[in-house]
Amino acid sequence: MITVSSESSTSAFKWVNEIDSDSKSYAVVFDAGSSSDRVHVFCFDQDLSLLPVFNGTDVELFAKVKPGLSAYAKNPQAALESLVPLLEEVESARS
Repeated sequence: MITVSSESSTSAFKWVNEIDSDSKSYAVVFDAGSSSDRVHVFCFDQDLSLLPVFNGTDVELFAKVKPGLSAYAKNPQAALESLVPLLEEVESARS
């Protein structure tokens, strides 16, 4: 199942996707703001209890980059490139 939501004051989106036979689900929340862009990753079991993220000890993975997407209003390619470090952080934590 994939869930996408957004909030009016920020560009926050989350995707929840069942990924393995242990019924773990991950929520990835991107919060693109004016001063910085952030990503939060959470892991849940089938009862929606928080689990350590990616076999770690923390229940949240958090990463942030500056400046925020609004700094790239006239340069969409730079906006895309500014989010790559956040995506790489999530990917590296997963492996």
